[in-house]
Amino acid sequence: MKKLFAICYFLLFIISTLYGEQPKVERTLDLEECLHLALLNNESLLSLKKEYEIAQQRIIETNAFLYPHLDFGSNYFRYSVEGEGIPYEYAFLPPTLGKTEDYFITRFSLTQHLYSGGRVINAKKLAEMNLKKAEIQLERTKKEVIFQTKKAFYDYLRVREKMCLYGDGLNFAEQIYLQVSKQNIPIEEERKTSSYRNRLRSSFNSSEYEFKEAKLQVLNTLGIELNTEVTLQGELKTSAQEINLEKCLAWAYQYRPELKLTRVEEEIDLLAVNLALAERYPAISLGINYFFVGKIFPSPEKNWSATLGVSLPLFDGWAGWSRIRQRQIQAEQSKLKKTEWEDLINLEVRQAYNGFIFWQKEWEYRSKEEKEEEKFLEILKAKWSTKEIKAEQLLTAFERYLLAKERSLEAISEYLISQAKLEKAMGKSLIER
Repeated sequence: MKKLFAICYFLLFIISTLYGEQPKVERTLDLEECLHLALLNNESLLSLKKEYEIAQQRIIETNAFLYPHLDFGSNYFRYSVEGEGIPYEYAFLPPTLGKTEDYFITRFSLTQHLYSGGRVINAKKLAEMNLKKAEIQLERTKKEVIFQTKKAFYDYLRVREKMCLYGDGLNFAEQIYLQVSKQNIPIEEERKTSSYRNRLRSSFNSSEYEFKEAKLQVLNTLGIELNTEVTLQGELKTSAQEINLEKCLAWAYQYRPELKLTRVEEEIDLLAVNLALAERYPAISLGINYFFVGKIFPSPEKNWSATLGVSLPLFDGWAGWSRIRQRQIQAEQSKLKKTEWEDLINLEVRQAYNGFIFWQKEWEYRSKEEKEEEKFLEILKAKWSTKEIKAEQLLTAFERYLLAKERSLEAISEYLISQAKLEKAMGKSLIER
C-alpha cells in the first residue's frame, strides 16, 4: 500500500511538472536595456538584417564574373559501333567494328570574360548600391523601433504613477470617510463624502486597467514573452531645452535615412540605365579546353583547343530600347519621389517641433498648477484637523490636486514623447548637438 501511494505521488509530481503552469519570469529594466532588447528582438529588424546579408552575398556573386570559370567533366562509354563512329559533344567516338570497347573523355575548360560593354562593372556597382540601400532601410527601421520603445516606456511610467496616485488618493478618501461616518453629521454630507470615495475608486480601477495595457504594450514592443513580469526603472523628469527650428530642418535634411535612400535609389536607377545600354554592345570571351580522350588502356590522347568568342546583338524587336526607356522613366520617378520626401520631412519636422514647444510650455504651466493645488490642499488639511472646514471642502480640494497631478504627469510624458518624436523626425538625437 505504501509503495502504491509513493508511485501515485511520484506520477502526480511528474504530471504537475510537465503540464503545470510555468513560473513567471521577473525582469527589471531601464530605458537603455529596453532599447537594447527591442533592437535585438524586433522581427522587422531581424528580417532586414537577413536582407542585408543577402545583399552582401550578391556583391560576392558579382565579383565572380571578374575571375575565370573552371569546369571539369568526365564521361565513360561502353559501346559497339560498326559504322563511321558516333559524334559527341567534345569528341568523336571511333568505330569498333562490332566489338565492345571501353572509352572515356575527361575535359578541363576555362572561360574568361574579356569585354562585356560594362555589364560586369555596372552589375558590381549595382550590388554595392543595393547593399547600401539595405543598410539605410535597416537604419530607418531602427529609428522607428527606438521611437516606439521610448513611447511605450514613458507611457508605462506615466500610467504607473497615475495608478499609484489614485491608489493613495483612494486610501486618503477612505480615511476621511471613516472619520466622517463616526461623527454625528447630516446624511447628505455623508453621501457626498461617499460619492468622492466612489469616484476615486473608479479612477483607480481605470488606471489599473491602463497600467496592465501599458505593460502588455511594453512586452510586445520589446519582443519578449507576454507572461514576463517586467518592472521598468525610470522617472518622468526632464528640463527645458532651447531648440532652433531652422537647425532642426538642416539636421533632418542631413541625417534622415529616407533622403539618403532616395539618393541611393537615384544611383541604382542610373546603373540600371547603364546596364540596359550595355546590352547594345558586343561581348567577348576566351575559352580554353584540355581533353584526355581514348581507351582506358593504353594511355589516352591529349588534345586542347582555344576559342575567342564574340557576341554582337543585332536586333531584338526593339525590346532593348524599351528596357532603356523603362529605366529612364524610373530615374525620373525617383526624382519626383525625392521631392515628395523633402516636403514630407519638412512637414514632419515642423509638426514635431510645434508639439515639442507646446508640451514644454504646457509642462511648465501644469507643474506650476500642481504646486499651487498641493499648497492649497495642505492649508485645508490643517483646517480639517481643527474642524474648521467640512469633509466636502477637503475632498473637493484633494480631487482638484489629483487632477492637477495627473495633468502634470501627462504633460511630462507627452513632452518626453514629443522629444523622441522630434529626434525621429530629424534623424538624430538632441543630445548629440
